[in-house]
Amino acid sequence: MEQRVPVSLSELYLRHGFTTPLLDIRAGVPSGTTDRMIQNIPVRQEHAERVLEALSGQTGQHYSFSNVTVNLIDEEEPRG
Repeated sequence: MEQRVPVSLSELYLRHGFTTPLLDIRAGVPSGTTDRMIQNIPVRQEHAERVLEALSGQTGQHYSFSNVTVNLIDEEEPRG
């Protein structure tokens, strides 16, 4: 079985040519989130998941953390 190497969102941007502000709107994430992901700037995990879900719906391909590399913000659990 051939194992695929995860791709970056910038590679997917070149492949699909999506409009980043529109993808942010479709994903319901703050403006600029997709651009930050393309530039490999850390984003919140929940925002990245929403962007990948929206991109999957737009392209008909399945995109998730298992096949797309995303730089995530290190959000530690609150201590209490």
